[in-house]
Amino acid sequence: MRMKALIVEDEKPASDRLAKMLKKYDSIEVVDVAVDGEEAVEKIDSLEPDVLFLDIQIPVFDGFEVLRRVAHYPYVVFVTAYDDYAIKAFEVNSVDYLLKPIHYERLDKSVQRLLSLVKPEQKNIEKLLAMMNEKEPEVIDRLPIKVNDVIQFVPIDDIIWCSADNKYVTVVTDKKEYLYDYSLKKLETILPAHKFIRIHRSTLVNISRIVRLERFFMGDYTAIMNDAKGTALSVSKRYFKVIKEKLQM
Repeated sequence: MRMKALIVEDEKPASDRLAKMLKKYDSIEVVDVAVDGEEAVEKIDSLEPDVLFLDIQIPVFDGFEVLRRVAHYPYVVFVTAYDDYAIKAFEVNSVDYLLKPIHYERLDKSVQRLLSLVKPEQKNIEKLLAMMNEKEPEVIDRLPIKVNDVIQFVPIDDIIWCSADNKYVTVVTDKKEYLYDYSLKKLETILPAHKFIRIHRSTLVNISRIVRLERFFMGDYTAIMNDAKGTALSVSKRYFKVIKEKLQM
């Protein structure tokens, strides 16, 4: 298996050097480079790399915050110039960490660890996020959303659905739509699981606001919501089984 790699590094000489070093490995293809936290989130979710070589200290927001915001989950190898960050990287269960300047012998070990992973579908970032978020409250009744310079507290029961479009997530209520700063995956961990369900990779809905499910050609379903427009949202085959179990259909 050839793994797609994304390098997140704000210093061009460092990213060029790592990309050149990775050319040695036929099993890894560097598909792009991101230079700050915001660009990293965008490229991770659009390119869906298998592995992330992630510098921790980058502009906009750091490498740990990048992991909190993404919807796609690659393997993570942290890159840092400081030992204390390396220790923290292992505390959050990265595949490995590399201290700058990177040497071939140490890079070899990281690559071998990546290739030895038995189940590529089980991305280590899931464990990273679980550990980083383990102290967050399990149940909330309001969602804080930043609107310009104001923090708006939106009641959970007022949310009809949430949809992701590239790096943006829209939270829809009867009265207003809000742009949410974090990923849909992050939002899914915050909202109560007994009230919200994923119906599509890019859509999370309030179960109580589903009026009906309509079946169309080729067996695809659409969820009709009880907003003013009776909005129809696509239901992917991947999530339909989960919906059936959750709604006891």
